[in-house]
Parts: sequence; C-alpha cells; structure tokens
Amino acid sequence: MTTTAGGGAQCRTPEQYTKSLQQACAESQQSELFSRVQYQFLADYLKSTSRHDVPTPPGGLGRGGGMPAPTRQDRFTYVVVHTIANGSIKRQDFDHKLGLEEFWAVPEAEPGTDQVIFVRGSLSPAWIEMLGSKYKIDPEFFRRHLQYLSRHDYSDLLPLPSASTNMLFLPVASLYTRSLALSQDQVTKRRKEDYNVMRSNHQAIRQKASCGESVVRKVSTLSDRLLSLEHDISIYTRDRKSGGRFVVVLLDNGLNLNRADGPPCFSRHDSQVKNRTSNEISLNPILVPRPDTVHIGVDHPRVPDHDRAHATHPSSFCHVVSLLPFHFGMSLGSKSLSSSPRPEIAVLLKEVFQLFASAECQFLNRVHGVVREQQGHLGDEKQMELVLNTLVYIKTLLDEHKLRFQQALAILSYHGTSSSGAVPNVRVSWLPPAPQFIPQGELRSAYADFEELLNRNKALGDLCVESMSLIMNTAMLKESQKAVERADDQRRLTTLAYFFLPITLVSSVFGMNVKQFGTGSQPIWLPAAILVPVALFALILSHPQYFKPIVTKLLKPRRQNIPSYQTQGATRLLSVSSVTGRRS
Repeated sequence: MTTTAGGGAQCRTPEQYTKSLQQACAESQQSELFSRVQYQFLADYLKSTSRHDVPTPPGGLGRGGGMPAPTRQDRFTYVVVHTIANGSIKRQDFDHKLGLEEFWAVPEAEPGTDQVIFVRGSLSPAWIEMLGSKYKIDPEFFRRHLQYLSRHDYSDLLPLPSASTNMLFLPVASLYTRSLALSQDQVTKRRKEDYNVMRSNHQAIRQKASCGESVVRKVSTLSDRLLSLEHDISIYTRDRKSGGRFVVVLLDNGLNLNRADGPPCFSRHDSQVKNRTSNEISLNPILVPRPDTVHIGVDHPRVPDHDRAHATHPSSFCHVVSLLPFHFGMSLGSKSLSSSPRPEIAVLLKEVFQLFASAECQFLNRVHGVVREQQGHLGDEKQMELVLNTLVYIKTLLDEHKLRFQQALAILSYHGTSSSGAVPNVRVSWLPPAPQFIPQGELRSAYADFEELLNRNKALGDLCVESMSLIMNTAMLKESQKAVERADDQRRLTTLAYFFLPITLVSSVFGMNVKQFGTGSQPIWLPAAILVPVALFALILSHPQYFKPIVTKLLKPRRQNIPSYQTQGATRLLSVSSVTGRRS
C-alpha cells in the first residue's frame, strides 16, 4: 500500500481502501519495525455486514438507488462540508443514509481552496471507506478515533507529539445535573456502574455498525447531583498537492442522547425518562465566550428543519457540539478569509478550540465546587469514607484530563504555537511556509487558554491531595484519641481490680466467721485490721510512681554525716598529702 506525503493511502475507490488495509494487516508481522497489526480491528470493522449503502463508481446507482425517500424523522445531516474560497464559505450537507453517493460525486475542490469537513456521530464502515478514499486519510487517524471499539490494547496511546503532527484529539466534558440527590450508597453504586454504561454504549454501536450515534467515551458520577459525560473531537489535516488544504473533524456527538432507540448513555433508571417535566437529569449548557467581533444580537446560521426537530426532542439531549458544523465560521469575517496569506487551519477552527476550552473550564469550576463541598464534611466521621473516595475519584479524573491536555499542548508546541513566541522553522500542516506569516495572536490565545486550564487542573489536583492528607491525618488523630480513651478505661478498670482483689481475698478467708454475728470465733475488727495493710500494699503496687519518693526517703540512712569507708580513706589520704607538702 503506497502512501502520500500526508500519510494517506492512494486508493481510488472505497473498496480499494478497505482491501489495501486488510492486505496490509494480513502481511504484517509483530517483528517488523513498522508493524500494522494494530489495524486489524479496523479492518474487521470495515467488513461488518450492517453497513450503510456503499456507492458504486460515478455513473451507476448505489444500493440505495431504489429506496424510498426518507421521512423528516429519518433524515439526519451526517457530513457537513465547508468550502472556503474568495472570502466566503459555502456549505454542503449530506444525509447519513442517502448521502453517500451524492458525497462521492462531489468533485475535488478548486486549487488553492480550503475545506473543513465535519462528521457528526459514530462512523459506519461505508462512511470510513468513503472518507478514507476520497481524502486519502491515514488509517492511523481512524484507528485512534475508533479505539473505543478495539478489544486489544497495544499500549501505544497516548502517542508522542512527533507521531501526531497532523492529528489532534480533544476531549469535551459535558455536565448533567440530577433533580433528586442520590444517597451515599447510591453514589457508590452508580460509580461502579459508570464503566458498564460506557461499555454498553460502545457495544451497541459496534454491533449495529451505527452511523451518527453519539459516542460516550466516559461516564463519571462526580457527586450526589452532578455527573459528566465525555466525548472526543478528532481533527485530521493535510495539504493538497494542488495547493489547497483540508481538515476532517470527527465529532462524537451526533444524534440526540437518551433516545428510546439509541445506545445507552446513562444508567437504566436514568434512561427511563417520559417527558421534560419529569426528567431527573438536565444538561448544563456550555457557555462559550463571545468574541469582540461577534455582536451580542448575532443571528446563528439556520439549522436544517429535520436536524432542529431532532435537537428539540423533549425526551433526549442535543449537545451543542453536534450543532457546531452549522455554526462554523461565525467568528471569521470575509476580510480575514480573503486576506493574504490565507488563515491557518488552527485559526479556521477557532470555534472548535473555544468550545473545547469552555467545556473544560466549566468542568474544572464545577469539580472545584465539589471538592470544596467535600472539604466541609472533613469533620464528619460518618461521611469521611465517602469524602475520601470522592476525592480519590476526582483526582483520577483530573489526572486523565491532564494527560490529554499535556498531549494537546505538546502538539501545539511542536507546531510552533507556544506562548513564548518562539516559532521554529519547520514545515508542518498547521503552519504556513514562512514563520513571519504566522497569526501569533490567535495561536497564542489558544495556547494560553490551554496552559491556564492545565495549571488549574494541577492546582485542583493538589487541593485534592491536600484534602486527602487532611482526612488521613484527622482519621489518625481520631484513632489516637480513641486509643487514649481505651487506655484510660483500662487503667480505671485496673485500679478497681487492685482495690477489689484485697477485699475479695479477706472476705474469702474470713467469710462470716465473726463472733459478734454468732457465726464464728473471730472478732469483727480482725478482718478490717488485716484488710488495711493488704489494701495499702495493693495501692502501692497499682500506683508505684506516687509512692516511690516516700519509699526512697524511708530507705535512706539516717546519719548522713557519717562518712562511708571509701570517704574515710579519701580524707586520710588528703591529710597525709597536706602534711607532706608543708614539710617540704
């Protein structure tokens, strides 16, 4: 399989794209330097039977040629192509079922023009073949994006920045709020079920080879009311030989979440939603800062009627990321689009970076509130275990986000977009040929936002660690206090035992053998007289520290001025030496 400079396979038809990939996997060996065994699951997925219509070469009808026109409810805009030329943006929409043949028939863009292709939701085998063959996309890009379908882990992801010069993967966290708070046991139970919900979503998409479904990368129960779902935005860019450029943006968000006929996205109980009024879960909107170039009363581009009907369905959730293809270019004016040199891909995708940064900012802010809330329960011994588990859970999520952020920053730095202003003279698809033409302001702004979010992530992680340390120290202090209390109780019991043992001993010896009671011959004062010295001896044994000075004083010799044998010898020697000294 030959490759282009951009890394894509030179395949003329979708069938050839799949055939070449399967042949490469069959011939590849693990001992090769550039092994291709990691593409086996992608080749197997392309052989799935429940694929959509595969187009025939131009001039013939595909499998869907004789199918009836879909109804409004069946229609869904799956691929949105934006062609940028002469200072304007032209949009083309393609349906997920009947748009394959129409998409294949679209001619290649004119030389010197740019194209941004958005794909909404999960990828079916037919659309992978179509996109890969039409735009010569490296199969590695599809492999990384579809990693959630793979059953094998080769431990090569997350990759090094040098292995991702034309690929970027951004995680988008969306927040949801429960109307009814969960109990402590329910929170723990839901966290155990989160992974199963995610796997159920992936399995449903894989089994049906679904097209346009919303992919859930991760489900996280953050607190009793707050949970989050994570989706990916995958970006692939390449230069055309004709001088134009294109970028493919794969969105995990497509059809609405929580549809009756869609893959699982929440737990079974949460998915049984009848209408909006009884909805236990509500989606928190992502608030993207409005740039200065956009007026507050701006009119958003019109979303197609059938897609707007999907978005306003009462029992499901439409994510703003799914509508991003229709809002593309709102921050770009005709002047910037027609400027020379042309704006870079990173500038064209300004809305994508802003949406990603805004989503992560809201995620960190809400998680910070959860951590502060947990800190308020540090002194509650009953909730200490749940608080500790929540902090550990959040710290794990933050570490995962931090790795993704570090990778994104590393890729941007590799492309010379760091905030330091140093732009290396390297030729990659994100940069223009001449460094002096780099729009430093836009790229620095994106990089600065990423750096700030990474710093917040690290600070919040440190706060979690400090809170966990405080909880552990508090727990250890409480255990020490309990140990001291137990020792005091044991000491009191021991003291009581020292007092009751003499009484028990005397009572067992004399019993009722008392002359005054008429039951014996011993006088009544004798047991009391014997009990006093025995009790005193027991008291000395139980508290020796109190009686040690008295005993020491009693045992000292009375005549302190009488010298001992050693003292007398020393005195006599001193007197003899004094007399000898005077004689001399």
